Amino acid sequence: MKRAQGLLETIIAIGVMMTGLISVMALVISNLNTQREAATRYQAVNLAREGIELVRNRRDSNWLQGNAAWEDITLALSVINGQTLLTPFENFTRGISIRSLSCSATFPRPDRSCDRIEQVDPIAQEITATVRWNVAGRPKEITLMETLYDWR
Repeated sequence: MKRAQGLLETIIAIGVMMTGLISVMALVISNLNTQREAATRYQAVNLAREGIELVRNRRDSNWLQGNAAWEDITLALSVINGQTLLTPFENFTRGISIRSLSCSATFPRPDRSCDRIEQVDPIAQEITATVRWNVAGRPKEITLMETLYDWR
């Protein structure tokens, strides 16, 4: 009887140890996947920021050259839009869209600052940068928006 109890205790002990090892391995794998996804998301956010920064730089270049703030913005977008950016992690696709904002009902200002603007419309551009990528076959997307003003 004692011999059978020893064998039973050994089997239970091995089962408990295996459960613990499998739990630790599952936790490590989950941690690695989460870390990889966070790194990929961080990279996507930076690519979206870069897209907005490219439009901002184009506006500022126009100012320095004495041109209208929004001149050739769509030309700059044709170079940026639809780029497939290859990185060490994933394939990203970045798209940038621009929407003009005017002093009108479409761009309400609670402080009525549009009443004081002596400028030709549009007074601002709403820039939307979207980056798309896939993680383990699942599509992911991040979208950043910023409003750039012609405050010159």
